[in-house]
Amino acid sequence: MIFTLVRDRGMPRDSFFFSFPEDMHRGLAAAGPELREMMTFDIAESPSLAAAVQHAPIIENTPAQMRKPGLVAACRKAGLEVMVYYGGDDVDLHNEIALAGVDYLNIDRPDLFDTARRAARLPELT
Repeated sequence: MIFTLVRDRGMPRDSFFFSFPEDMHRGLAAAGPELREMMTFDIAESPSLAAAVQHAPIIENTPAQMRKPGLVAACRKAGLEVMVYYGGDDVDLHNEIALAGVDYLNIDRPDLFDTARRAARLPELT
């Protein structure tokens, strides 16, 4: 199983999981309790609920959610790391994401994001 590989490589703190189906989510949590959990903003409904109720240290937002005034700051205040999901190829949106100061990306065009990151002189995300 993938969790065995993650454990054997000493990477539990570098890994996280997420699942939409609740039964799969429970199974993943049981199989890898030391792994961090990611929660979507749509499911959590607020940064404080993601942290307090869902016990997820990572929250995924869409670009539209990321644009809400104060949302990234509220996520940070709740102790969350921020991930943005974007499946498109709008260069301006990749520039906006690069400047938003998020921790993780779930994107289809890393080449466009990397160009935006370099143009903004930002460090690489790990």
